[in-house]
Amino acid sequence: PLSEYASQKLLSEKIILNNGGVVIRLTKILSKETELIKDWQNLLSSNKQINAFSNLPLAPLNVDFVCEFIKKVIDKNSKGLFQLSPKDDIKYIDIAKRLANKINSNENLVNSVLAKPIDIGYKSIPEFATLDMTREELDFSIKCPKSDEVLNLIGI
Repeated sequence: PLSEYASQKLLSEKIILNNGGVVIRLTKILSKETELIKDWQNLLSSNKQINAFSNLPLAPLNVDFVCEFIKKVIDKNSKGLFQLSPKDDIKYIDIAKRLANKINSNENLVNSVLAKPIDIGYKSIPEFATLDMTREELDFSIKCPKSDEVLNLIGI
């Protein structure tokens, strides 16, 4: 695990799974109401600069996809460990620039900054944020979205 939080999640997962439960690992759920997105949009709309990590990957999901999957798990009375993720990563900087373009703001207001492990509570910067969904795609007949599709769905 890359952080204390991740270590605690792993321990919790073991307890749940050892007791016949269900664990669904999610990557980052994004919406227009996500605090970071709202803050960026407000600042960019006010012609103010924002900072976005250029070295930190993100694997965005939308809440509808997550809810659809949870319903399938319940309907099949499934047990065990499942993962939800888009097919690909995207960097925070790319989301910020995309948002700037979407709201007709100046992309030059987006500053590229490097995430440091200590600043984000990690032991190191992860290379990838996606999770393998091969099993979930087969078992539940779902299509793993692409990051671009997720961002389109949430209006970014």
